[in-house]
Amino acid sequence: TIEDTIIYPCKVKYRGRSSLEFFPEKRSWKVKFENTNNIFGKRKLNLNAEYQDKSLMRNYLVMKFYQEMGYISSNVQYRNLFVNGNHMGLFIQIENVDEEFLEERGLPESDVFKAYNHAATMAPMLNFSDYKITWDKKVNEVTGYKDFQSFLYWLCFSSKEDFDNEISNKVEIPNILNYFATEFALSSKDCFTKNQYFYNNSDTGKYSFFPWDNDGSLGNVAPYDYYDDAMETLETTS
Repeated sequence: TIEDTIIYPCKVKYRGRSSLEFFPEKRSWKVKFENTNNIFGKRKLNLNAEYQDKSLMRNYLVMKFYQEMGYISSNVQYRNLFVNGNHMGLFIQIENVDEEFLEERGLPESDVFKAYNHAATMAPMLNFSDYKITWDKKVNEVTGYKDFQSFLYWLCFSSKEDFDNEISNKVEIPNILNYFATEFALSSKDCFTKNQYFYNNSDTGKYSFFPWDNDGSLGNVAPYDYYDDAMETLETTS
């Protein structure tokens, strides 16, 4: 009813990369408010269409699994979206990884990089201009990529002795190992060289991962489209 309506000034746009091209019928949305003084308590909302996952459960379940383990990860919940009275469908609201994300978890506002494409293999970029299109810097944008570039060069070209002595001072080893172990166990095939956030804690000087975008997990291998046969139980014959 009109009495139940709350109006907030905001900006909206479609979000995502492949989803914009391959699944136009139901697109993901980004909503930006002027401040956090709203019913969500957030400046930015991500509403994921989950176009690769018919169940709309994989990303939700994986993030909840990470949280159950005590791993720092985005909060998720389901939302029905209406635009001008038209029901656009059921979406997953996933918490943005930004300054607010860090502040709410008592973490310093330090460099955060989003692994934006499959070139994010933890190897140095051949061209410096490739950093911006591979590792999208989300927090502390003005400080650039110099420290991150130096870390990747060290990671790949340090001596074995130097690596063994210093790696525990440069990365949160349990965080990194638990991330890859979880992604392997849940078969998140789209999350090894992209779809994670890499955070450099300025208090400790160590890098760690925040998980992201696990719709391609738990057996879902469909590239940019649904494949019904991939979602069915496979029968074997003797």
